[in-house]
Amino acid sequence: MSEAKHTPGPWVGFMDSGKLVAIMPAGSPGDICLFAVPPSDVDGDVMIAAPDMLAALQVAERYIDAVCANTPDKKKRRNYSEARGIVRAAIAKATGAAL
Repeated sequence: MSEAKHTPGPWVGFMDSGKLVAIMPAGSPGDICLFAVPPSDVDGDVMIAAPDMLAALQVAERYIDAVCANTPDKKKRRNYSEARGIVRAAIAKATGAAL
């Protein structure tokens, strides 16, 4: 796995008057993102969770590779392969890598 190019997680949100105004690395100074117009609460939650979701997808990719390689059932291998493609596409989108 290559070195992350994004600010490592975990990330936390900074609230002002009940609105998300910034996302920053937990325990470190500096902002990742400042908002002129605060995002919705659910969009903010997704942004804050992004590093954790990327890490989970990378673990899932390795697991799917191992299971797919050791599954004799062709239908199951196709299903695992399809899942692996979806996971790899999401990882590529998150990291800016080509598929």
